[in-house]
Amino acid sequence: MASSTSAFRAITSFSSSAKLYSQTPRSPLIKTLQSKNYNSFKISNPSSLSSFPKLQTASFVPKRSFTCRSQSSSTSPPESDRPASKVQELSVYEINERDRGSPAYLRLSQKSVNSLGDLVYTGDLQKRIGITAGICVLIQNKPEMKGDRYEAIYSFYFGDYGHISVQGSYLTYEDTYLAVTGGSGIFEGVYGQVKLQQIIFPFKLFYTFYLKGIKDLPQELLVKPVEPSPSVEPTPASKACEAHATIANYTD
Repeated sequence: MASSTSAFRAITSFSSSAKLYSQTPRSPLIKTLQSKNYNSFKISNPSSLSSFPKLQTASFVPKRSFTCRSQSSSTSPPESDRPASKVQELSVYEINERDRGSPAYLRLSQKSVNSLGDLVYTGDLQKRIGITAGICVLIQNKPEMKGDRYEAIYSFYFGDYGHISVQGSYLTYEDTYLAVTGGSGIFEGVYGQVKLQQIIFPFKLFYTFYLKGIKDLPQELLVKPVEPSPSVEPTPASKACEAHATIANYTD
C-alpha cells in the first residue's frame, strides 16, 4: 500500500510538471517561424541572423544580381574625340642676332661649349614670337664629322600661347630629332618630336615640330615656311619688334 501511494504521488508530480511545461509561452521566434512558409520567408538584414543560436542562415540570404561597368568606359572620351592621333606640323626659325650677349657657354673641359641661339620667329620670318632658353652639355666631339654632339634640354617660349619643352641629342653636323616632353598654355599635354636642321652653327637653326595631343593650333603660327638656307633673315619689322610683326605679349 505504501508503495502504491508513492507511485501515485510520483505520477501526479510528473503530470503537473508536464502541464506546466506545456503552458509555458513559446518563443516569439518559434511562433514566427511556425506561422511562416520557409520558402517565402524574407529577412531584410541577413547579418542579424548571426545572433540566433543554431540557425543556419545560408538558406535565408536573398540572392541578388549585379552588373559591373568598366570605369574606363565611363570616364574615357570616345576615340573620335581624342586629338592624340592627329599630327600638327609647326615650323619656326631660331636666329641669334649677336646683340644679347649670347651664345653663352660653360667650360666643362678644355673645349669651349656653345649654347643654342635665343630668338624665335615664325617659319615665314614675318613675326617674332619668342625665345629659346635651356642648356646644352657637350657629350662627344666628332672630328671626322667636324662637329659635336650635345645633350640638350630647352624650351620654346611663345608669349601668351605658352611654351614647348624638348630634350635629346643635338648634333651640329646633321639633322637631329628631339623629343617633345611637354608644354603649357595651348601646348598643355603636347607630345611628339621636333626636327632640328642646322643652318649655321650656332646662329641659324630651323625647327619642324610634329605635335600630338593638343587642339588645332592658331593660324598665326601655321604659316608656309621659307626654305632653309644660310641667307635667310627675319623681316626688318619683325627684327624691330613692331606691333604688327610680333605675337601678343611675345616672350623677350
